[in-house]
Amino acid sequence: MSDREKIRSKVVGLRRVRRVQIMLEYLMVGLFWGAIPAALFILATKLFILPFDNTTSYMIAGGLVLAGMVVFVVRGVLHRLSEISVANDIDVSLGTKERISSALSLDTGKRRKDAFVKALVADAAGTVEKLEMKQVYPWRLPRAWRIAVPALLIAAGLTFMPQLNWLVSDSDRAEAKVVQNEGEKLLKLAKQAEKKSVEEKDEQLKEASKEIEKSAEKFRKNSLKKKEALKELQRLTQKLESQAIERIPEGQRALMKELAEDLKAGGETKELGEALENMDFGKFSQQLEKMLMDMKSGKLSQQQLEFLKQLDKALNDSLGSDAAQMEGTEDLKKMLEDLQESIEQEQQLREAMQNALDKLEQDISEVNKQLQPGGMEQQSQQLQQLMQQMQQQMQQQGMVSQQSMQQMQQALEQAQQQIPQNQQMSQQQQQQASQAVEEALKNFQQGQDGQQSMQDTNQQMQENRQNMAGQMSAGQQKMSGGT
Repeated sequence: MSDREKIRSKVVGLRRVRRVQIMLEYLMVGLFWGAIPAALFILATKLFILPFDNTTSYMIAGGLVLAGMVVFVVRGVLHRLSEISVANDIDVSLGTKERISSALSLDTGKRRKDAFVKALVADAAGTVEKLEMKQVYPWRLPRAWRIAVPALLIAAGLTFMPQLNWLVSDSDRAEAKVVQNEGEKLLKLAKQAEKKSVEEKDEQLKEASKEIEKSAEKFRKNSLKKKEALKELQRLTQKLESQAIERIPEGQRALMKELAEDLKAGGETKELGEALENMDFGKFSQQLEKMLMDMKSGKLSQQQLEFLKQLDKALNDSLGSDAAQMEGTEDLKKMLEDLQESIEQEQQLREAMQNALDKLEQDISEVNKQLQPGGMEQQSQQLQQLMQQMQQQMQQQGMVSQQSMQQMQQALEQAQQQIPQNQQMSQQQQQQASQAVEEALKNFQQGQDGQQSMQDTNQQMQENRQNMAGQMSAGQQKMSGGT
């Protein structure tokens, strides 16, 4: 290797090291200039100045940081770094008094043959072989990290800041939240529609799911005002309902029309029938919503029980009509038949529960007759109050709470334990009172005449009502074409 090549190999190696250091410095500067606008952007979304949801704003902020880094790294790559400048740095850092830079500068063209230049290059080559080149560009963190890291931490910290909305009125803030929530609901609906379109190979439904998804993104990004959003919702709803009606088989539509007429004949089911007749599935769903919620929790008021009674009659009439025999009604008819069976089961269970309550009331009355003369008025009063509470629950909810049943059982068991300890009762009175309480407990825990206990009947009512809610919900979906 010639003297000139020895010098250049050292200089080129150092230039590569310096190039990497320059790129790292520019990277830190880019991180700073990317983090600053990212932080400002996140702050603007937190203040509702810019209409973006959290996910979108974080993605854009991340993009700003990345863009800043890429731009400055490119600048680092394009930064001019000549061999002469590196040689100058060697001279300055290692004190070689411009021997290296002079050798590189003069060792060109015709001057290479000059004896003085040859001697200078030979001296420089010998010098670089002895020097510790790592001292020229020692590795250390770029100084720009001192401003880059705090800027990045500020941007990251702002992501945890709650929505402040100082510059937005309460009404605008509430509207934005409503629109955003509707967007989330629409996205779920779009996914359901897309899944169903694949299962049924329905191109029309597939196109509708894409349209819903586009609208959902507008809602989520708050690019629509509440008034515009409501119009968009109404348009989509009408379009979906129209398409859903078109997909309903003719026989099923005929059965729905027949059911609508039968529902209108009942006082409690009239509005439901009118909504079904007009194919107003939004109103139809609204009419059933509270009942479905109450059913799932096991509660049914007297009005709702009357509704079920009238619904049972309407189902019976419509299932016996000519429309029920038409082609395409099989699935809906099966759902309606299952629902009718559950309603009839509800009536039977309710009657059984009421009979059990009436029997328990007789038992409690007999127990009270035995307890009161023996100075156990407090126990008697507690049993009477619990009995009234259970009857009241039956009237208001159509069933008795599990808590009330547990309290009644505990009260009877406590009375049973306290009777032998009562000094005011004669042995005969204790025996009669114990028999009355034992009979009441037996009927309460095991039922009477081989029938189910109250607890079992109550549990069965709960399960049947939840099952009814599922059947009504499925029937609602089937009648509305799955929308």
